[in-house]
Amino acid sequence: MAGQKYILTDEDDYVVFTPMIDHSKMARSLRGEVIGAGFCHIETTEDEDGNEIPDVKCYGESISLGVKSTASDGIIISREMLKWERGF
Repeated sequence: MAGQKYILTDEDDYVVFTPMIDHSKMARSLRGEVIGAGFCHIETTEDEDGNEIPDVKCYGESISLGVKSTASDGIIISREMLKWERGF
């Protein structure tokens, strides 16, 4: 079973969403150029202080956008999620 879909732009704008929606439709709501898209699983891990932090693993590609995922996509999305969690 596939995980959630995701899109990442060159402005570190991202969205994680249900597989029922096409990447190309969701991309219209983002600012910047799409640089990564595909599927992801979100888990939690702990930082050096024992705090829970997001650990996003990205894989696959978006057929509708013609964009593949990269390992760094998950790192960027994890970092951006952490900013929201900690209030920037």
